[in-house]
Amino acid sequence: LADPNALSQAVAAYHACHFVGMPECELALAQAVVYQARAPKSISLYRAMKSVKDYIKKNPNVGAPLHLCNAPTQLMKELGYSK
Repeated sequence: LADPNALSQAVAAYHACHFVGMPECELALAQAVVYQARAPKSISLYRAMKSVKDYIKKNPNVGAPLHLCNAPTQLMKELGYSK
């Protein structure tokens, strides 16, 4: 996530081409290409996703934390669900 605006630029160019069509959207595409080329790059997101996937493979039976789970019954509330 070296440049979080890079995705917004790409989506904006896509929408411009969708609404206006070619050849009018060539400038939007050119702007998006230049922006993506000059944007700082990072592989930190790829590394984080790989770490998460590796953890899940090694620990397949780990459930969600209780504070994130629903508490539809009184017993579940008493056990600490949904806090």
